[in-house]
Amino acid sequence: MKRSALILLVTLFVASACIVGFLLAQPNPMAPRVKALELELSKAQAELTRLKAEYDKLLAARKPDPQIAHADGPAAPAKQDGSAGSIRRMMDAPGMKEMLPRQQEVQIDLTYGRLFQQLGLNDKERDNFKQVLAARAAKQNELSMKMMDASLTADQRKAIAAEMTATKNESDAAIQKFLNNADDFKTFQQWDDTQQEHMQLQLGASIFDAAGAPLSEDQRNQLIDLMASARKAPNQTPDLNDPRNISPASLSADGIAQQLARMDADNQRVLDQAAAFLNPAQLEALKQMQQQLRSMTEAGMRMSSVMFGVKK
Repeated sequence: MKRSALILLVTLFVASACIVGFLLAQPNPMAPRVKALELELSKAQAELTRLKAEYDKLLAARKPDPQIAHADGPAAPAKQDGSAGSIRRMMDAPGMKEMLPRQQEVQIDLTYGRLFQQLGLNDKERDNFKQVLAARAAKQNELSMKMMDASLTADQRKAIAAEMTATKNESDAAIQKFLNNADDFKTFQQWDDTQQEHMQLQLGASIFDAAGAPLSEDQRNQLIDLMASARKAPNQTPDLNDPRNISPASLSADGIAQQLARMDADNQRVLDQAAAFLNPAQLEALKQMQQQLRSMTEAGMRMSSVMFGVKK
């Protein structure tokens, strides 16, 4: 997220915090469906905070095993698998299991809702499509979590990245079969390739509306293409929208600073070039959207860094 306040985050629970924070900051809800889920997400985030506090308390209270004490010193602490492993276990808690499907639902609605309308899907088709997308998102988040293990070797990271690619190829094949139409599948691929940009503008639509300068469909498409072009441009800073680039180093102090610097440069490039097809009021709304997304992205990345115990 350029980087979207959701996509840059490496776990769904951090994404939920950013969704709620951004939505509550907007003067007008973007859609009745999202508004209905907003309260559920707020409750889910509260449950996350409670579970994390309880888990930290349990770790602090854990006593060393006297049977594995060193001969010349105090007992050694029980071996732990790091914050990434701790969070993976926390994700298995009942409260988290109930929260994740709701968070996935609102994320899919935000990202693909307009595509569902464009493809003319009925309710049953939309629900089936969302199940395929949710399964893919769940698997990719599981693999992204593994990437946060600092002990992984280069070969292990390569293997996880290959599994990510295989998972996407499998889901693409399932979606192609489901759509059963070459043109519709091509439309999906184009949309999926710019899902971050679609989500950003869906989240930021109320900013343009509040400014009395809503985007036309043509302007929206041009802006999506421009934002995607900036994101895909060659850059030494890895694009964290690609989960294969995720690692503990990406959430270190230096890693976060690099991501924010890249985001600032991409945002300025988009602003400069968007002046060719946006009016002054729309440009100001775009700038405000970028600033809000940047703030949420920074907060989310720093929160992720703390939760994963990333070293400075």
